[in-house]
Amino acid sequence: MKKLMITAAAAMTAMVGFCTIESSNVVGYSTTELRNGFIGKGACFVPVSGTNINLQDIKVVGYEGETADAVTIQTLDRLGRTVDKYFFADLPDDEIYGWLNLDEEIPEDVEFAPGAGLWVSSDDSTLSLQFAGQVPTSDIMVALRSGFTMVANATPVSVNLQSIGVVGYEGETADAVSIQTLDRLGRTVDKYFFADLPDDDIYGWLNLDEEIPEDVEFSAGEGLWVSSADAAYSIVIPGVTIK
Repeated sequence: MKKLMITAAAAMTAMVGFCTIESSNVVGYSTTELRNGFIGKGACFVPVSGTNINLQDIKVVGYEGETADAVTIQTLDRLGRTVDKYFFADLPDDEIYGWLNLDEEIPEDVEFAPGAGLWVSSDDSTLSLQFAGQVPTSDIMVALRSGFTMVANATPVSVNLQSIGVVGYEGETADAVSIQTLDRLGRTVDKYFFADLPDDDIYGWLNLDEEIPEDVEFSAGEGLWVSSADAAYSIVIPGVTIK
């Protein structure tokens, strides 16, 4: 898998907040913008320690209201139905700050694996999600399931569509694995199919015109709606090489 290459200075320029260099990785904060409506998002970093990202470590930047429904995070099942839902709350009078579940409690044990995509809603396009951690220098593999899986670009830089790999794919059909981008209402904007057709010298992601686009980029933390015909497949997001 071809890794993305950036300099430490360029990486820090792309991030918001205080950043330092530690163990050859860029460590600090990274933000990803929301929009008015729904958007697929995920952590742009991996944890400095531990494996997963804790829900309560995800911050909302620009949030000044005290309502607990301005920003929500949902996890989705293989059919796109809501599994869990969390509301961001900043209620100083009640000494509440963080993500609430439907029981209006602050769960401390909810975690998301690197590369996991979240379905986020916001009533304000000026808000952003902020993550703390370090730039992933190793490839990030996200196991798919039969049906849909929300996958996120877990790096703080753009990732080219053709650099995203599929592991476990041995068929020659061009519809076993697909990637969709969604608009603010959850409707499909673009769709790409993974193809491995050696007889036709085709390997990569095809658009609906059956062409291999070379200029499709997914931004830091962008969520992708991935469909798979087989739970044995995995998506691979390339790690970043820091000079």
